Amino acid sequence: MMLKFCKLFFGVIFFILFFLSCGHKTKSAYNFSENGYWYKLIAFENDAVNNASNLTIIKLNISFKTQADSVFFDNYNNTNSILLLEARGKDELNFISKQCLNANVGDSLELLIPCTIFYKQNFSSDKIPFFSAKDSVVKVNLKVLAFLSEQDYQNALLTNSNKEIQEITNFFGGEKKALEARDSVGFYWVEKPKSDSQNNLKIGDTLSLTYKGGFLNGRIIDYSPTNFKLKVGTPDQLIKGLNLVISKLKLHQNAKIILPSRLAFGQNGNVFLNIPPFTPMLYEISIK
Repeated sequence: MMLKFCKLFFGVIFFILFFLSCGHKTKSAYNFSENGYWYKLIAFENDAVNNASNLTIIKLNISFKTQADSVFFDNYNNTNSILLLEARGKDELNFISKQCLNANVGDSLELLIPCTIFYKQNFSSDKIPFFSAKDSVVKVNLKVLAFLSEQDYQNALLTNSNKEIQEITNFFGGEKKALEARDSVGFYWVEKPKSDSQNNLKIGDTLSLTYKGGFLNGRIIDYSPTNFKLKVGTPDQLIKGLNLVISKLKLHQNAKIILPSRLAFGQNGNVFLNIPPFTPMLYEISIK
């Protein structure tokens, strides 16, 4: 009996030591940052440089994965554009930007960032989407392409902004028609309300609202929730542009509008809706 017990005891000890050893080998592939994430260098280029300054713009390709290596965002495939991140040297708090500042141009890295921190830092959200709900970390794969000056960054923003303006102009068939459709607060009327409602909306009113939005080519990607109720004047229930449109409408009116990116999803776009940076959005909205 004692012999069997000893065999069982040493068998359990061996299993535990083997398990811990495997776990140690897995973790040893990564370096742990005192800030609370793991990282490792995957590839590098000889004679690469790091010319990052106190305020620099990082040009990079990046992808986000679940722990099972399922990609849920890839800037090349999702937005067909290179990602630009602003970083502020030693004061940088974002884990991705902070790690890039310590890298050289041409470096490829993988980061493991705790889910709660990842979504808070990159999407200002305390909610974890369903595809990350069972994960403890988000895998981030990136390649640093360049460090840009502030002037380079502003030039890139201006180029993208001009492309967006041209896209809206082409939608209306010319600059004159686009200017005529532009409202004083910045969005564009495609179809103005047809009904002559006298029911003005007041701050605090609760109303039923339906909307659908998408790209200027007609592809719909954003819908109002079922039985959506809106309290007029409440911030963050809708994107900025839709709030502005509602302020121009009355009860039982419909409208079709274009929101420039600054009134929609901005210069960064939206990862979860696969909206590229600087994308104007076409919306149909109905107030009931």
